[in-house]
Formats: sequence, C-alpha cells, structure tokens
Amino acid sequence: MIPSRISQEEINTIIRNVATEKKKSGKSLAGVMMEIQTQWNNIAGETLAVHTYPYRIQSGELYVRCDHSIFAQQIHLYHQKIITALKIRVDAPVAKIKTTVGVIYWKNRDMGRKESDNISPDQKMAGNEPQISREIQKISDIIDEILKNIEKPGESNAQKGL
Repeated sequence: MIPSRISQEEINTIIRNVATEKKKSGKSLAGVMMEIQTQWNNIAGETLAVHTYPYRIQSGELYVRCDHSIFAQQIHLYHQKIITALKIRVDAPVAKIKTTVGVIYWKNRDMGRKESDNISPDQKMAGNEPQISREIQKISDIIDEILKNIEKPGESNAQKGL
C-alpha cells in the first residue's frame, strides 16, 4: 500500500515519469533504483556507503542522503567514479548526483534512538522507500502491460496476431 502522504497528483506524476523513462530506456526507474540500493556498497565503496543512502533517481539525477556534510563532499569529489560504477554495475541512466545532509532513517534504530527522535516527516518517509519502490515497480509492471497492448501507429490488431 502506498502511504497516504502521497497525493493523487504526485502518484500521477510518478506514473507519467515511469512511463516516459520506460519508453526511453526499456527499464523502470524503480527497478534501477532498487538495483542501485542493493549494489550501493559496491558502487560507492564500503566506507562511503555506510554514511550515505541513494533514495531517488529522476531526470538523470541520483539523489543521495548523507549523514554528514563530509560524506556529501566525498560524493561530490568522487561523483565521476560513482557515475561510472553506476553505468557499469546497473546500467543506470545517471549523469549527475545531488546530495542532501540529514539523518538516514534506518540508521537511527541501529544507534538505539527512538524513531521519533530528531526526525522530520520527510526523513520518516525515507524508511518507507523500499516499500514505495516495490509499489512503483508494480505500477511500472502494469504500465508495461498497457504499453504492450497499445497499437503502434499503422499496426492493426490483425497484424499483431489478435
């Protein structure tokens, strides 16, 4: 289930973006994002991965949350190596990396803090990102099916074997 904090307009925008990106690359951004998150330790390196979390990919930009400004600087310093690793490891359509500094939600539990300690609503939402990614992947799969069933210009149902 998609969290209720996301408006219908935001959902429609996500669907349009997924459909557009699928047409361009043949891959869903949600699928690419899940691959990036899974491979992040190998892409960014173990030390940097511990202090950073890739949370969104949009319009060729990867958004990474860092738990300290030092690690945001490291991301900027090594951005070209990270972009190269993204292309090699997951064939990610990333040309630029943007960073934000804040608490990485999933780390709060590891540090023994309560979920509500010093966490903004946006950061609480970050804890749902894997769930949101799965939901977006489901939407992406539905869009795939719809796109498969749409006639190409000049192609009739008879030509498709229907």
